[in-house]
Amino acid sequence: MKNSYHISVTALDIKRGQRDHERFCPIARAINRKFHLKNGSKDSAFVTANVNMRRTTYSMSPLALGFINRFDAGQPVYPFEFMMNRAR
Repeated sequence: MKNSYHISVTALDIKRGQRDHERFCPIARAINRKFHLKNGSKDSAFVTANVNMRRTTYSMSPLALGFINRFDAGQPVYPFEFMMNRAR
């Protein structure tokens, strides 16, 4: 797998996203779409994706962390893009 990926969170990801849910928040939805996954998840600082039977962990960008905090708090959020980098 690559060391970093460009992720786009769309208006539809936001509309269908669920607050305080690691598998159905807008960012998890965008990641699952990017990798064609059904089992990707994120916590407050990391994303874990199982691709081709390999579990890989990526760190969240500060921009993505701020989005999660605003979304979970019920504050307005908008489509955005960020880089997801393999955790070391």
